[in-house]
Amino acid sequence: LDMARHVPLYRALLELLRAISTYTALVPLLLPLSGDPEQDEEEEDEENEGQTSVGMLLAKMKTCVDTYTNRLRSKKDKSKGVVKPDGSDPEPEGLTLLVPDIQRTAEIVHAATTSLRQANQERKLVESSKKVSSRPKPLSVLRSLEEKYVAAMKKLQFGEF
Repeated sequence: LDMARHVPLYRALLELLRAISTYTALVPLLLPLSGDPEQDEEEEDEENEGQTSVGMLLAKMKTCVDTYTNRLRSKKDKSKGVVKPDGSDPEPEGLTLLVPDIQRTAEIVHAATTSLRQANQERKLVESSKKVSSRPKPLSVLRSLEEKYVAAMKKLQFGEF
């Protein structure tokens, strides 16, 4: 009901969310806040379940709107033969103006947050593979030094001094 009464406000808010989702630097604002950027992904997912984000709220709003429009369609289908008086309710008109905006905004925000999450996962994979590949290098350097030492000392192994 509040949305139906304040259609211009909600349209502006949805437009703002669409604008935020077009700039990759601002897309993290649509995700749940995380306290520690160095957190493991499993821990982060567990914590994010308890937190709400703009993207999650928008997805819930889209679900409500979809349910609302489906109910309206089913009522219209049932009452096609019934003629209504001209005193139509202004609130459904206001909400029907917002429905396409909400659905489009939810899809845009979902696409932006999904691509950001995928980019973050790829970045983490690259970082973890760099860490894994950088760890064996000191061991191989030590082994090569050890092999060089053994090779140099082998000549002197049975020498007399």
